[in-house]
Amino acid sequence: METIYLKTLLEVVAEGSFSKAANKLFVTQSAVTRRIQLLEDIYGSPLLDRSAAVIKPTMAGEAVLQKIYKLLEIEDDIVKELKSHRIGNSIAFCCTPAFGIVYLPDIMKRFLFMNVETRNIKFLFATPEDAVSGLRERLYDLAVIEHCDSLEFKGFHLTSLPDDEMIFVSSPILGIPSPKVGFERITPHRLYSRNSNCCTSKFMEQNMKSIGAQMADLKKLVIMDDLHLIIESVVRGDGITFVPRSLVTKHLSGGSLIAHRVDGFSSSRKRSLIFDDNWRRNPILNGFMECILSAMNAEGLPAI
Repeated sequence: METIYLKTLLEVVAEGSFSKAANKLFVTQSAVTRRIQLLEDIYGSPLLDRSAAVIKPTMAGEAVLQKIYKLLEIEDDIVKELKSHRIGNSIAFCCTPAFGIVYLPDIMKRFLFMNVETRNIKFLFATPEDAVSGLRERLYDLAVIEHCDSLEFKGFHLTSLPDDEMIFVSSPILGIPSPKVGFERITPHRLYSRNSNCCTSKFMEQNMKSIGAQMADLKKLVIMDDLHLIIESVVRGDGITFVPRSLVTKHLSGGSLIAHRVDGFSSSRKRSLIFDDNWRRNPILNGFMECILSAMNAEGLPAI
C-alpha cells in the first residue's frame, strides 16, 4: 500500500478535519476523502468518527494509527539509509501510464545516447496528485502531470508541455458517426475506462458535468487498469474508450480505430513538467529534462 494513504489518515486525525488535512497535504478535500475511503475498504472498518464537529478515530482507527507510526518510522529509516548511499548520477521520474507508453521510449533513447554512464534510473507511474505528493517527499526528482485536479504547486517550477488531446475512439464496425457525435450516441455502448482516480476518468467526469451528464448515465462501464488491454478490447469492437489521441495514433492512421468528439466536451487537457530547484545543481537531471522537452517539441527550461 502507498504510505501516502496512511499519512493522510494521520493528518486528518491531527487536524480533526478533512479540509484542514487537505490544505496540509496540498491536495483537494475530495482526494483526502477518497484515500480514507480506500483505507476503510481495505481494513473493512470505519476508521474515523465523522459525527462530531472534530473528526476523531474510531477504536479500529486507533489500532491502525498505532501501527502506522511504526510503519512510517521504518520507512523513514529506509529512506535515510538509501539516501546516504545514493549515487549522484541517478534519476527518479514519475508520469501517468499514458504519457509513459507514448513518450518514454523516445525520451529514454535520447537520454541514454548522451548519458551512457548513468547508473540508477527509476520510472514510476502515478496519478498527478500522487506525483506531486511524491515530489514533496523527495521520492521523485521530477514528474510530468496532466492538470485534472486543483493541485498546489508552491515551491515547484512548472514548464508547459503541449496540451494532451482527449478523444473517444471506437472500431469502425460499431458504426458510430465521426468526428462529432452527441453524448446519447456514446451511452449505449460499453465504455472501457481505467479506475476512477486516474486523470483521464476525472477529466471525462468534468466534461460530463459540463453537459449535465453523470457517470450513472453510462450503463455499461468496464474498469481495466491496463491501457493495452483497453485498446485491444476497443479494436475488437467490444466497446469504446476515452484516451489521449497520441496513445492511438497508429490505430487511427491504420483504420482499426476512428476518433469521436462529443458535443460539449473539451478535448484539450493541459500538461506540465514539474520540478524543484535541485535541477540547477544536477546536470544529469538537467539533461533528462531537456530530452523530455525535445521529444515533445516544447520550450526550454528556465534560465539557471
